Amino acid sequence: MCTAKGAGHPSLCCNGSNCTGSTSGIGTVCSKGDAATAACTPGITLPAANGSNDTCGYSQSGFNENILLCDMTASGGGSTPAVIEVFYSDEHALTLGCDTMTNPVSMMSANPPDAVFYPQTGDPACVDTSGRPLRPVLFVTDITADPNCTTGDQQNGGTAYDPVAVFGTWKSATENGTTGTPNAADPPINYWDLGTSADQVTAAANTNCPCTSTSCNTFGLMGRGYGAEIRFEVGLVAYHSYRLQIMLHDGDQTQGGDSSEGCAVYCAPAGR
Repeated sequence: MCTAKGAGHPSLCCNGSNCTGSTSGIGTVCSKGDAATAACTPGITLPAANGSNDTCGYSQSGFNENILLCDMTASGGGSTPAVIEVFYSDEHALTLGCDTMTNPVSMMSANPPDAVFYPQTGDPACVDTSGRPLRPVLFVTDITADPNCTTGDQQNGGTAYDPVAVFGTWKSATENGTTGTPNAADPPINYWDLGTSADQVTAAANTNCPCTSTSCNTFGLMGRGYGAEIRFEVGLVAYHSYRLQIMLHDGDQTQGGDSSEGCAVYCAPAGR
């Protein structure tokens, strides 16, 4: 039931073959704490941006297009893997990674929407001009013992986890050394049509990124012609609190791919 999925995809188990009763999940743990006393209320909370800081508490100037990340939600944990769903929309397709001979990026079909499970996300060493992974990634921190802990964030050297599925539209990038630049042509526009395998687009994603028809302006920063869902799965301990940090890049030519980040706090229930 808990088979490892290969490089870039951590074991979904909390402890060997059985997640039940485990006291350690994936990601960074701020303090071991005591699983027996962990009693957060299951659910996800998305903090609001505060002044010049984004939802992760970092300066918004470090990410030039946080509007790429339209919404994120989560479910599961404990005896089953937690599933994190991230919704993206912009005037360019999502960058799925840097395509190389030895580390390819999963291609999408000629006619969107498309879907790939356990996608190839290119060279894991490929980064933007600020040193951040160019592929979509998730960082996880167990903050049960310290709600203000950020040790598992990308900025603090946390572990980047790859998606287990992508839906909608996406594209690839090339790299010079390890710095990637999206250069593949955008696929046909799909708006919020993500295909039958995708999760339903949330009301918040529709509100934050309103573009569902050909009347949408697909050019400029407010264009919302390309939609995608990026799905992650991780093993989380029941009734522990986790800080979830997402990083995404669009398929623009500037700054090695326009970037966004967003954070949420998730309390995992006993099962999905």
